Amino acid sequence: MPKFRINRLNQSQLNYELSIRGLQTGTVDKMRKTLSQAIKREKEGGSISYPNYPYTFEEDKEAIVGVVSRVEDSLSDPQLLSPASKRYTVNETRLAYALDRLDHIPIISIEQTTWKSQTFTRILELMDLLEGKLVGEKVQLKTVEPTEQLGSGDDSNSSDDEEDLRHSVIKTSTPETASRKERGVFVASTSFKVKPISVCRWDFKFSGEKDGKSFSAFLERLEELCEARGVSKHEAIRSGIDFSQEVRAEFEPYDYDDKLLDEIRHRTQGTDESIGLYLATMGSLFNRMKVPISEASQIRIVMRNILPISQTQLALVDVQSIMELKKFCRQLEQRREAVEAYDHH
Repeated sequence: MPKFRINRLNQSQLNYELSIRGLQTGTVDKMRKTLSQAIKREKEGGSISYPNYPYTFEEDKEAIVGVVSRVEDSLSDPQLLSPASKRYTVNETRLAYALDRLDHIPIISIEQTTWKSQTFTRILELMDLLEGKLVGEKVQLKTVEPTEQLGSGDDSNSSDDEEDLRHSVIKTSTPETASRKERGVFVASTSFKVKPISVCRWDFKFSGEKDGKSFSAFLERLEELCEARGVSKHEAIRSGIDFSQEVRAEFEPYDYDDKLLDEIRHRTQGTDESIGLYLATMGSLFNRMKVPISEASQIRIVMRNILPISQTQLALVDVQSIMELKKFCRQLEQRREAVEAYDHH
Protein backbone atom coordinates (compact mmCIF):
# COMPACT_ATOMS: atom_id res chain seq x y z
CA MET A 1 0.00 0.00 0.00
CA PRO A 2 1.20 3.57 -0.64
CA LYS A 3 2.91 5.41 2.21
CA PHE A 4 1.03 8.20 3.96
CA ARG A 5 3.58 11.03 4.20
CA ILE A 6 2.22 13.89 6.29
CA ASN A 7 4.75 16.39 4.94
CA ARG A 8 3.41 15.76 1.42
CA LEU A 9 -0.24 16.54 2.27
CA ASN A 10 -1.52 19.89 1.05
CA GLN A 11 -3.68 22.28 3.07
CA SER A 12 -7.08 20.91 2.02
CA GLN A 13 -5.96 17.34 2.68
CA LEU A 14 -4.65 18.30 6.12
CA ASN A 15 -7.94 20.07 6.85
CA TYR A 16 -9.79 16.84 6.04
CA GLU A 17 -7.57 14.58 8.16
CA LEU A 18 -7.90 16.87 11.18
CA SER A 19 -11.62 17.54 10.72
CA ILE A 20 -12.58 13.85 10.74
CA ARG A 21 -10.64 13.55 14.00
CA GLY A 22 -12.34 16.58 15.53
CA LEU A 23 -9.05 18.47 15.75
CA GLN A 24 -8.50 22.18 15.20
CA THR A 25 -7.11 23.37 11.87
CA GLY A 26 -4.62 26.17 11.33
CA THR A 27 -1.44 26.81 9.38
CA VAL A 28 0.05 24.02 7.28
CA ASP A 29 3.01 23.54 9.64
CA LYS A 30 0.79 23.49 12.72
CA MET A 31 -1.65 21.03 11.13
CA ARG A 32 1.18 18.68 10.15
CA LYS A 33 2.47 18.60 13.72
CA THR A 34 -1.02 18.04 15.12
CA LEU A 35 -1.81 15.27 12.63
CA SER A 36 1.54 13.59 13.26
CA GLN A 37 0.83 13.49 17.00
CA ALA A 38 -2.72 12.21 16.41
CA ILE A 39 -1.59 9.38 14.13
CA LYS A 40 1.16 8.43 16.57
CA ARG A 41 -1.42 8.21 19.36
CA GLU A 42 -3.69 6.09 17.15
CA LYS A 43 -0.85 3.66 16.44
CA GLU A 44 -0.08 3.41 20.14
CA GLY A 45 -3.71 2.49 20.81
CA GLY A 46 -4.55 5.63 22.74
CA SER A 47 -8.16 6.38 23.65
CA ILE A 48 -9.50 8.75 20.99
CA SER A 49 -13.08 9.93 20.53
CA TYR A 50 -14.06 10.81 16.95
CA PRO A 51 -16.92 13.17 16.04
CA ASN A 52 -19.68 12.34 13.56
CA TYR A 53 -18.31 12.22 10.03
CA PRO A 54 -18.52 15.86 8.81
CA TYR A 55 -18.45 15.38 5.02
CA THR A 56 -21.14 14.50 2.49
CA PHE A 57 -20.76 11.84 -0.16
CA GLU A 58 -20.58 14.48 -2.90
CA GLU A 59 -17.80 16.36 -1.08
CA ASP A 60 -15.81 13.15 -0.70
CA LYS A 61 -16.41 12.15 -4.30
CA GLU A 62 -15.30 15.52 -5.65
CA ALA A 63 -12.12 15.49 -3.56
CA ILE A 64 -11.18 11.91 -4.46
CA VAL A 65 -11.87 12.36 -8.18
CA GLY A 66 -9.70 15.48 -8.14
CA VAL A 67 -6.79 13.66 -6.49
CA VAL A 68 -7.08 10.67 -8.84
CA SER A 69 -7.13 12.96 -11.87
CA ARG A 70 -3.95 14.72 -10.74
CA VAL A 71 -2.19 11.38 -10.28
CA GLU A 72 -3.32 10.23 -13.73
CA ASP A 73 -1.99 13.40 -15.33
CA SER A 74 1.34 13.03 -13.55
CA LEU A 75 1.73 9.35 -14.49
CA SER A 76 0.96 10.06 -18.15
CA ASP A 77 4.43 11.64 -18.51
CA PRO A 78 7.13 9.02 -17.78
CA GLN A 79 9.95 11.58 -17.60
CA LEU A 80 8.66 13.14 -14.40
CA LEU A 81 9.16 10.20 -12.03
CA SER A 82 12.24 8.61 -10.45
CA PRO A 83 13.04 7.11 -7.03
CA ALA A 84 14.59 10.43 -5.93
CA SER A 85 11.74 12.55 -7.28
CA LYS A 86 9.51 14.62 -5.03
CA ARG A 87 6.76 13.83 -7.52
CA TYR A 88 6.96 10.12 -6.63
CA THR A 89 6.36 10.74 -2.92
CA VAL A 90 3.68 13.34 -3.69
CA ASN A 91 1.77 10.88 -5.91
CA GLU A 92 2.26 8.08 -3.39
CA THR A 93 0.77 10.29 -0.67
CA ARG A 94 -2.09 11.37 -2.95
CA LEU A 95 -3.07 7.73 -3.45
CA ALA A 96 -2.76 6.96 0.27
CA TYR A 97 -4.97 9.96 1.05
CA ALA A 98 -7.52 8.90 -1.59
CA LEU A 99 -7.70 5.38 -0.11
CA ASP A 100 -8.05 6.76 3.42
CA ARG A 101 -10.85 9.12 2.42
CA LEU A 102 -12.56 6.42 0.38
CA ASP A 103 -12.49 4.13 3.40
CA HIS A 104 -14.23 6.73 5.58
CA ILE A 105 -17.17 7.35 3.24
CA PRO A 106 -20.48 6.22 4.81
CA ILE A 107 -22.41 4.34 2.11
CA ILE A 108 -26.19 4.75 1.92
CA SER A 109 -27.09 3.56 -1.59
CA ILE A 110 -26.24 0.90 -4.19
CA GLU A 111 -25.00 3.59 -6.59
CA GLN A 112 -22.56 4.86 -3.98
CA THR A 113 -21.37 1.33 -3.27
CA THR A 114 -20.74 0.77 -6.98
CA TRP A 115 -18.83 4.03 -7.31
CA LYS A 116 -16.75 3.26 -4.23
CA SER A 117 -15.83 -0.18 -5.59
CA GLN A 118 -14.92 1.18 -9.02
CA THR A 119 -12.85 3.98 -7.51
CA PHE A 120 -11.02 1.57 -5.22
CA THR A 121 -10.10 -0.56 -8.25
CA ARG A 122 -8.96 2.54 -10.11
CA ILE A 123 -6.69 3.62 -7.25
CA LEU A 124 -5.13 0.15 -7.11
CA GLU A 125 -4.43 0.38 -10.85
CA LEU A 126 -2.74 3.73 -10.31
CA MET A 127 -0.64 2.24 -7.51
CA ASP A 128 0.58 -0.43 -9.95
CA LEU A 129 1.28 2.22 -12.58
CA LEU A 130 3.18 4.35 -10.07
CA GLU A 131 5.33 1.39 -9.08
CA GLY A 132 5.86 0.62 -12.76
CA LYS A 133 7.07 4.16 -13.38
CA LEU A 134 9.54 3.79 -10.53
CA VAL A 135 11.07 0.52 -11.69
CA GLY A 136 10.75 1.13 -15.42
CA GLU A 137 12.75 4.36 -15.61
CA LYS A 138 16.45 5.03 -15.42
CA VAL A 139 17.34 8.61 -14.48
CA GLN A 140 20.49 10.33 -13.31
CA LEU A 141 19.72 13.33 -11.12
CA LYS A 142 21.76 16.30 -10.02
CA THR A 143 22.92 16.37 -6.40
CA VAL A 144 20.32 17.94 -4.11
CA GLU A 145 21.40 19.77 -0.98
CA PRO A 146 19.86 18.46 2.27
CA THR A 147 18.42 21.92 2.96
CA GLU A 148 16.15 21.81 -0.10
CA GLN A 149 12.54 21.28 0.97
CA LEU A 150 9.22 20.79 -0.76
CA GLY A 151 7.72 23.85 0.92
CA SER A 152 4.13 23.90 2.04
CA GLY A 153 3.31 20.67 0.24
CA ASP A 154 0.23 22.19 -1.39
CA ASP A 155 -0.69 20.80 -4.82
CA SER A 156 -0.36 24.32 -6.17
CA ASN A 157 3.41 23.72 -6.05
CA SER A 158 3.24 20.41 -7.89
CA SER A 159 3.96 21.84 -11.31
CA ASP A 160 7.04 23.62 -9.91
CA ASP A 161 8.35 20.32 -8.53
CA GLU A 162 7.90 18.66 -11.90
CA GLU A 163 9.60 21.56 -13.69
CA ASP A 164 12.58 21.39 -11.30
CA LEU A 165 12.93 17.68 -11.95
CA ARG A 166 12.57 18.17 -15.70
CA HIS A 167 15.62 20.47 -15.71
CA SER A 168 17.64 18.22 -13.40
CA VAL A 169 17.35 15.06 -15.52
CA ILE A 170 20.32 14.11 -17.69
CA LYS A 171 19.03 11.91 -20.49
CA THR A 172 21.14 8.93 -21.50
CA SER A 173 20.84 6.24 -24.14
CA THR A 174 21.79 2.57 -23.89
CA PRO A 175 21.37 -0.37 -26.29
CA GLU A 176 18.75 -1.84 -23.96
CA THR A 177 16.82 1.43 -23.85
CA ALA A 178 16.98 1.73 -27.62
CA SER A 179 15.67 -1.80 -28.17
CA ARG A 180 12.75 -1.18 -25.81
CA LYS A 181 11.90 2.09 -27.53
CA GLU A 182 11.36 0.14 -30.73
CA ARG A 183 8.46 -1.64 -29.04
CA GLY A 184 6.30 1.46 -28.77
CA VAL A 185 6.05 5.02 -27.59
CA PHE A 186 5.09 4.08 -24.03
CA VAL A 187 8.61 3.10 -22.93
CA ALA A 188 10.74 5.47 -20.84
CA SER A 189 14.19 6.41 -22.11
CA THR A 190 16.19 7.71 -19.14
CA SER A 191 18.56 5.87 -16.76
CA PHE A 192 19.79 5.90 -13.15
CA LYS A 193 22.06 3.88 -10.87
CA VAL A 194 20.87 2.21 -7.71
CA LYS A 195 22.48 0.10 -4.99
CA PRO A 196 22.02 -3.61 -5.80
CA ILE A 197 19.58 -5.61 -3.67
CA SER A 198 20.31 -9.30 -3.19
CA VAL A 199 18.05 -11.51 -5.33
CA CYS A 200 17.35 -13.82 -2.39
CA ARG A 201 15.65 -10.94 -0.55
CA TRP A 202 13.15 -10.14 -3.31
CA ASP A 203 10.42 -12.56 -2.16
CA PHE A 204 9.23 -12.79 -5.76
CA LYS A 205 8.28 -16.19 -7.17
CA PHE A 206 6.54 -17.82 -10.11
CA SER A 207 4.00 -20.38 -8.89
CA GLY A 208 3.27 -21.98 -12.24
CA GLU A 209 -0.43 -22.20 -11.41
CA LYS A 210 -2.82 -21.49 -14.26
CA ASP A 211 -4.87 -19.00 -12.26
CA GLY A 212 -1.80 -17.04 -11.18
CA LYS A 213 0.44 -14.49 -12.92
CA SER A 214 1.34 -15.49 -16.50
CA PHE A 215 4.96 -16.45 -17.10
CA SER A 216 5.39 -13.57 -19.53
CA ALA A 217 4.11 -11.08 -16.95
CA PHE A 218 6.39 -12.72 -14.36
CA LEU A 219 9.46 -12.32 -16.60
CA GLU A 220 8.54 -8.76 -17.50
CA ARG A 221 8.21 -7.83 -13.83
CA LEU A 222 11.42 -9.69 -12.99
CA GLU A 223 13.40 -7.87 -15.67
CA GLU A 224 12.07 -4.55 -14.35
CA LEU A 225 13.16 -5.48 -10.82
CA CYS A 226 16.64 -6.42 -12.06
CA GLU A 227 16.93 -3.04 -13.75
CA ALA A 228 15.53 -1.10 -10.82
CA ARG A 229 17.54 -2.91 -8.14
CA GLY A 230 20.89 -2.84 -9.90
CA VAL A 231 21.15 -6.60 -10.53
CA SER A 232 22.76 -7.81 -13.74
CA LYS A 233 21.24 -10.61 -15.78
CA HIS A 234 24.34 -12.70 -15.02
CA GLU A 235 23.80 -12.28 -11.28
CA ALA A 236 20.12 -13.11 -11.63
CA ILE A 237 20.88 -16.31 -13.55
CA ARG A 238 23.58 -17.24 -11.03
CA SER A 239 20.89 -16.90 -8.36
CA GLY A 240 18.61 -19.36 -10.13
CA ILE A 241 16.63 -17.04 -12.45
CA ASP A 242 16.58 -17.95 -16.14
CA PHE A 243 15.49 -15.43 -18.78
CA SER A 244 16.11 -17.78 -21.72
CA GLN A 245 13.69 -18.12 -24.60
CA GLU A 246 13.51 -21.87 -23.92
CA VAL A 247 12.04 -21.27 -20.45
CA ARG A 248 9.66 -18.65 -21.82
CA ALA A 249 8.49 -21.07 -24.50
CA GLU A 250 7.98 -23.79 -21.88
CA PHE A 251 5.41 -21.81 -19.92
CA GLU A 252 3.87 -19.49 -22.49
CA PRO A 253 1.08 -20.76 -24.76
CA TYR A 254 2.15 -21.16 -28.38
CA ASP A 255 -0.40 -18.56 -29.43
CA TYR A 256 0.53 -16.06 -26.69
CA ASP A 257 0.77 -13.05 -29.02
CA ASP A 258 -2.55 -13.91 -30.68
CA LYS A 259 -4.34 -14.11 -27.34
CA LEU A 260 -2.71 -10.91 -26.09
CA LEU A 261 -3.58 -9.06 -29.28
CA ASP A 262 -7.18 -10.23 -28.93
CA GLU A 263 -7.22 -8.89 -25.36
CA ILE A 264 -5.79 -5.58 -26.59
CA ARG A 265 -8.41 -5.25 -29.32
CA HIS A 266 -11.20 -5.77 -26.80
CA ARG A 267 -9.79 -3.39 -24.15
CA THR A 268 -11.99 -0.31 -24.47
CA GLN A 269 -11.81 2.95 -22.55
CA GLY A 270 -14.12 3.01 -19.55
CA THR A 271 -16.80 5.67 -19.28
CA ASP A 272 -15.08 7.29 -16.28
CA GLU A 273 -11.52 6.34 -17.31
CA SER A 274 -9.26 9.24 -18.28
CA ILE A 275 -7.34 9.07 -21.55
CA GLY A 276 -4.06 9.24 -19.63
CA LEU A 277 -4.81 6.13 -17.57
CA TYR A 278 -6.27 4.28 -20.57
CA LEU A 279 -3.22 4.91 -22.78
CA ALA A 280 -0.85 3.93 -19.97
CA THR A 281 -2.71 0.63 -19.55
CA MET A 282 -2.70 -0.02 -23.30
CA GLY A 283 1.00 0.80 -23.46
CA SER A 284 1.74 -1.87 -20.88
CA LEU A 285 -0.18 -4.43 -22.95
CA PHE A 286 1.52 -3.41 -26.21
CA ASN A 287 4.96 -3.76 -24.59
CA ARG A 288 4.24 -7.39 -23.66
CA MET A 289 3.98 -8.41 -27.30
CA LYS A 290 6.88 -10.63 -28.38
CA VAL A 291 6.50 -9.31 -31.91
CA PRO A 292 6.35 -5.49 -31.61
CA ILE A 293 3.38 -3.61 -33.05
CA SER A 294 4.10 -0.46 -35.04
CA GLU A 295 2.92 2.86 -33.65
CA ALA A 296 0.59 3.26 -36.62
CA SER A 297 -1.10 -0.04 -35.72
CA GLN A 298 -1.28 0.98 -32.07
CA ILE A 299 -3.02 4.21 -33.07
CA ARG A 300 -5.58 2.35 -35.20
CA ILE A 301 -6.42 -0.03 -32.36
CA VAL A 302 -6.63 2.70 -29.74
CA MET A 303 -8.73 4.96 -31.99
CA ARG A 304 -11.34 2.19 -32.28
CA ASN A 305 -11.40 1.65 -28.52
CA ILE A 306 -11.56 5.16 -27.05
CA LEU A 307 -14.91 6.61 -25.98
CA PRO A 308 -17.43 6.77 -28.87
CA ILE A 309 -17.86 10.53 -28.43
CA SER A 310 -14.09 10.99 -28.84
CA GLN A 311 -14.07 8.75 -31.91
CA THR A 312 -16.80 10.89 -33.48
CA GLN A 313 -15.05 14.18 -32.78
CA LEU A 314 -11.68 12.89 -34.03
CA ALA A 315 -13.09 11.20 -37.14
CA LEU A 316 -11.61 13.78 -39.54
CA VAL A 317 -8.39 14.38 -37.59
CA ASP A 318 -5.16 12.88 -38.93
CA VAL A 319 -3.47 11.58 -35.77
CA GLN A 320 0.26 10.97 -36.27
CA SER A 321 1.33 9.68 -32.86
CA ILE A 322 0.06 8.33 -29.55
CA MET A 323 1.20 11.50 -27.80
CA GLU A 324 -0.76 13.58 -30.29
CA LEU A 325 -3.83 11.41 -29.72
CA LYS A 326 -3.52 11.90 -25.97
CA LYS A 327 -3.29 15.67 -26.44
CA PHE A 328 -6.43 15.76 -28.61
CA CYS A 329 -8.38 13.55 -26.21
CA ARG A 330 -7.33 15.61 -23.19
CA GLN A 331 -8.65 18.71 -24.95
CA LEU A 332 -11.95 16.93 -25.60
CA GLU A 333 -12.15 15.81 -21.95
CA GLN A 334 -11.60 19.37 -20.75
CA ARG A 335 -14.23 20.69 -23.14
CA ARG A 336 -16.79 18.09 -21.99
CA GLU A 337 -16.07 18.94 -18.35
CA ALA A 338 -16.62 22.63 -19.10
CA VAL A 339 -19.92 21.87 -20.86
CA GLU A 340 -21.14 19.67 -17.99
CA ALA A 341 -20.23 22.38 -15.49
CA TYR A 342 -22.07 25.08 -17.46
CA ASP A 343 -24.87 26.56 -15.39
CA HIS A 344 -27.49 28.18 -17.63
CA HIS A 345 -29.82 30.71 -16.01
